[in-house]
Amino acid sequence: MGRGYILPNVAAVAAIALTVSLGNWQMNRAAYKQGLQAVRDAADRGGPQPLGFSPTDAAIAAGQLVLVRGRFVAQDTVLIDNRTHNGIAGVHVVTALRIESPGSAQPGQLIPVLRGWIARDPADRSRLPQPVTPPGVVEVEGRVESELAKAMELGADSAAGPLWQNFDYGRFEQRIGEPVMRLVLRQEALHGAADDGLVREWPVPGDGVARHHGYAFQWYSLAAMIAGLWMWFLVRSGRQRRQERRSGSGG
Repeated sequence: MGRGYILPNVAAVAAIALTVSLGNWQMNRAAYKQGLQAVRDAADRGGPQPLGFSPTDAAIAAGQLVLVRGRFVAQDTVLIDNRTHNGIAGVHVVTALRIESPGSAQPGQLIPVLRGWIARDPADRSRLPQPVTPPGVVEVEGRVESELAKAMELGADSAAGPLWQNFDYGRFEQRIGEPVMRLVLRQEALHGAADDGLVREWPVPGDGVARHHGYAFQWYSLAAMIAGLWMWFLVRSGRQRRQERRSGSGG
C-alpha cells in the first residue's frame, strides 16, 4: 500500500475508535444510572430504614431511603448558589441535623441535610433567602448521597459567608466546629414539623437512561458509517491499483 493511503487509513481507524468509545461511554452511563435506579427501587420497596452511626452506616449505598430523628442546627445553614428550578435562579439549602435517634451508637453527631430549593431575589442578588428551619425534634426522611453535584466555580466564595458555590465536607465542619458524617441526606419528607416551604422535586436516577441509549446508537451508527466508507475506499483503491498494473503491463 502506498504512502498516499496511510493517512486515510489512520484517520479512519482513529475515527472508528473514537466513536465506538463514545458509544461505550454512553452505555456505561446508562448502566450506572440503571444501577442507581435499582437501588432506589429496592429502597422504596423496603421503606425508610433508621439511620444511626453504626460502622455499616459509612458504607451505606447511595439512593438508600432512610429515616433520621434529630434537631437542625439552624445557625450553620449554608446556601449552595446557582441552582435552578423550572428556569428560576435559586439556592439549595444545607443544614446539619444533630441525631437523637434512640439506640444510636453515638447520639448527638451531625449529618448534613440537603433540605430543598428556594428562589433568590431577582431584583437584588445581594439579598439572600432566609429559609425557615423547623425547631425542635423532627424526623427527616430522605435518600443518602455520598456527594452533591458540583457546578463550575466562578471566583472564590466569601470566607465566612453562608453562600457557597459547592458543598464541601471539610469547609462545612470548619463552619460548624464539629465533625460531620461523610454522607448527605437529601430530604424528601419532614415529619413532626410544619412545612418549611422549600421545593423538593429531585431528579430520578433512571430518567436519562433512554437518552444515553439514543446517544450511544448515534455514535455506533456513525462508527458503522465510517467503517463502511473506509471499506468502500479500500475496495475502490484496490480496483484502481489493479487497473493501473494492467494498463502498465499492457503498454
